[in-house]
Amino acid sequence: MGYAFVCFRCVPNMKYGLLTYKYLPREGYDPQEFNIGDYVQSIAARQFLPHVDTLVDRDSVASYSGEPIKLIMNGWWHIFEGNEVTSEAITPLYVSCHIRNPEGLSPQAIEHLKKHSPIGCRDNHTMNSLLERGVEAYLTSCLTSTLGKTYHVSKNELKNTVYFVDCDYFVGEKPGWIRWLLSKYARRFGKMLTSTLKRRIGELIEDYIQDARIEKRTHMFPMSIPDDERFRIADQFLRDYSKAKLVVTSRLHCALPVYSMGVPVLFVHKNLSDPRFSGTLDCINKIGLDDNEQTLVYHLFSPSHSLKAHADRLSLQCEQFIR
Repeated sequence: MGYAFVCFRCVPNMKYGLLTYKYLPREGYDPQEFNIGDYVQSIAARQFLPHVDTLVDRDSVASYSGEPIKLIMNGWWHIFEGNEVTSEAITPLYVSCHIRNPEGLSPQAIEHLKKHSPIGCRDNHTMNSLLERGVEAYLTSCLTSTLGKTYHVSKNELKNTVYFVDCDYFVGEKPGWIRWLLSKYARRFGKMLTSTLKRRIGELIEDYIQDARIEKRTHMFPMSIPDDERFRIADQFLRDYSKAKLVVTSRLHCALPVYSMGVPVLFVHKNLSDPRFSGTLDCINKIGLDDNEQTLVYHLFSPSHSLKAHADRLSLQCEQFIR
């Protein structure tokens, strides 16, 4: 299963699980593709495990009936009837959680989270929503921010490659995130200011893409691909990004691990006010609109605080949990 954290003080005979993703259809939800970013999150958890004994579907944690296991419960959660309370056979570590529907949590789900609190939250929205419901919670950021420890490479392994991951503006296809964003900005603030910003972005990117090999990539794949291959693709993508000259992406679980590897990254998204991002992307170079599509939000290639403190704390928590 790839990298593992070697722990000489792990509990003898302890079993460990790892989240996987079947994307089971339910009312209003029947995806035809999966996001490789989910498997990047599982790889972030896997790097701390001495071994993986079983895979547990994220949307079936309530019905797990195998041997007792410890399970790092990081990731994106939509808590729904039938999957509100983790199986008694699972000892969970709730860190780096984003809950899509915290306002709709049932009393049963709230009591379960209280039992296993404090809950480590990936974003401010999840943290504040849980605090309002009496659940002890704190901000951890994302577990993928720890992947730099596993995937960082030496300078002599770097390649002259720029990846555009689900972000095609600079390779000439429409609509393209940045082209769309700037057209919105132009209508509100005028073409002159927009041209200045566009030129600034172009100058910054040009420093990286000049004479570089450009590669487009997507994180969306057909559901027919089996779990082993999904993990292999995610691992290979991380290896590729670790050697990149620059990565431009609209994917959170591309931007954060790339940043943790020390590789330059630009995050582009049409809505930087998305609740998934609050408190998570403060240190990342980014450009996007606010939730009203009114204000261009950007932070470009200037000094900022690091995710290192969160990453170090998360690593310590995971290491202590598996013992």
